[in-house]
Amino acid sequence: MADILSFEAKRGQCRPQTRGQRKPPRPRLHADLRARAGLFAAGCSALLAVFGFGLALLVMGVLGYDGAFLGAAPGGLCVGSLSCSSPGAAHLGALSAGQREAIAASLVLLAAPALMILAHLRGLFRLYAAGIVFTVDNIVQISRIGLWLLAYSAAPFIVHRLLDAFGLFPDQPWFRPDQAAALVIGLSLLLVARIIDCGEELEQRRDLYI
Repeated sequence: MADILSFEAKRGQCRPQTRGQRKPPRPRLHADLRARAGLFAAGCSALLAVFGFGLALLVMGVLGYDGAFLGAAPGGLCVGSLSCSSPGAAHLGALSAGQREAIAASLVLLAAPALMILAHLRGLFRLYAAGIVFTVDNIVQISRIGLWLLAYSAAPFIVHRLLDAFGLFPDQPWFRPDQAAALVIGLSLLLVARIIDCGEELEQRRDLYI
């Protein structure tokens, strides 16, 4: 009679390693889904380039532009001569160097999570376009998207405190409904990544029985 052997994984590990055992092939996406994933990854790349370039221009404008098309209003930055001529608005040259640097840093803090989410979405769908699913790389990308969504939900509060320290934009609210949505979705993605990881562990444990 053949002996039945099972190997118990240590707690906290989601991938027990075995020697000399051939793993089953990874599932692969159908060609049509892979093509759509490739298009989605390309779209994320395009958005990442556009938003990154726009952020760089805006930061440079805040730091060095003194014209009439970019200014500061009680509710935030104003873009365009008509918007910047509204009551209470002033061109950026009226601000101190420290205030302008605080605005530039705030722009980066607000935009960085969104840019990183796009970057990891691109990475995830590039994996799907290559036919790779349910692997460590997929789980890592999903987890990082969740973490950056949490950062996105927290960034406006941090920015509000930073700007308030410099006496800037007192009428700018720090809470928006999309922050709550980002918090819920981010926590959900972290849970989904953990479920996929442990589902992979259960699948490998089943394959350990000989």
